[in-house]
Amino acid sequence: MLAERPPLAEAAAQSQLRETLARVRARGRTLQLGPGLDLVVPALTQAQRLGDRALLAEAHLEHGRLLHSAGEHAASERALTDAFFAAESSRSDVIAAQAAIELVAGTMQQATPGAQLWSRHARAQIDRVVADSPSDALRLEALLAQALGTVQVHTGDHAQAEQSFLRALALRPRLRDDDSLGRADLHNNLGNLQLRRGDLAAAEEQLGRASALYIAELGERHPSVAVALNNLGALLLATGDNAEARTVLERALEIRTQALGPEHPDLAQSLGNLASVHVALGDYATARTLHERALAIKQQTLGANHPAVANTLNNLALVHYHTGAFTDARAL
Repeated sequence: MLAERPPLAEAAAQSQLRETLARVRARGRTLQLGPGLDLVVPALTQAQRLGDRALLAEAHLEHGRLLHSAGEHAASERALTDAFFAAESSRSDVIAAQAAIELVAGTMQQATPGAQLWSRHARAQIDRVVADSPSDALRLEALLAQALGTVQVHTGDHAQAEQSFLRALALRPRLRDDDSLGRADLHNNLGNLQLRRGDLAAAEEQLGRASALYIAELGERHPSVAVALNNLGALLLATGDNAEARTVLERALEIRTQALGPEHPDLAQSLGNLASVHVALGDYATARTLHERALAIKQQTLGANHPAVANTLNNLALVHYHTGAFTDARAL
């Protein structure tokens, strides 16, 4: 038996909510986080009022994405989990797959085993989607490969990460809705990976592609440009071009501070890299200040026991060691 057509007022409300969620997606893609959150919170209330589980799942998905970009990882994980199960209950397989894919990389902030579990959920959803919508399944395959590559970088499986990123990049030309920002993200992922592997020439090529695509699409002051600049600064530091590395990393830090605020977790990465430049230049006092700022941000956003906090403590201890402050180094 076919479901009854909703009353006109309810249908109009659903249509308006879909338009609002489209605006939220646009804000999220360009990292306009404040405006996006201002739109999505009332959208969640509206979806709950309508009792539309599919729209509620979509609203939770966009909320989770925005929270992740804002560095609110625990809240993002909760929202994305709500999105997955709301999508499951409404048989919205594409939304469920998208939520699971977001959680593959998102749960990496807390525990890698969570990433592996969510990758299995994502795979199951893609298997459902492929029969009815091969094009959606292909897009989800590319997104899952990229998310798995991100996890594999952080677990040190660099060879597998490269294969995942290259697979995602190879799939993108076959997508009907391929976009330059998606390709820029992948080139940036590959550049960061090659930098970690010490292949500086390959890293420079990939990061240059990413930076050019970001600037062409978003302008020179967007935080996505800062991501590519941060990696480029690390590359310049690795090649010994400390002065240019400092200039590039200071620009990345300025963009991130202006766009994201002074306490966003992404700033800790820029601060840490800039501190490394000052260590290379012999300016240990500035390096210590930068590491201390990065440490405060990581402790606030990730918690005192996170591995990233331990890494910054180690870097700070090394600075104390170089300056002869052995007691301070031992205390860390």
